[in-house]
Amino acid sequence: MNGQTLALTSMAYRHTLSDVSPTHRYTFWIDDAQEAALKELIERPGEESAVSFHLRQAIREYLERKGVTMKAERKRVAARKRP
Repeated sequence: MNGQTLALTSMAYRHTLSDVSPTHRYTFWIDDAQEAALKELIERPGEESAVSFHLRQAIREYLERKGVTMKAERKRVAARKRP
């Protein structure tokens, strides 16, 4: 693979990531009991194995209980028809 191809591949990869994942990084501390409970949860069969999934879900439910409305996600643009 030459340098030009590699650069184009990297650009396409970055572009895809930005379109698919409009998220922001947050760093915060949790106590040992919360960490142990999250680890136990993700080890259960049939549960989502990503801690971040469970944290996002909990935040979403908390905001809904507090009556905070979240903006709807952007609608995806339909695929372009080619001639």
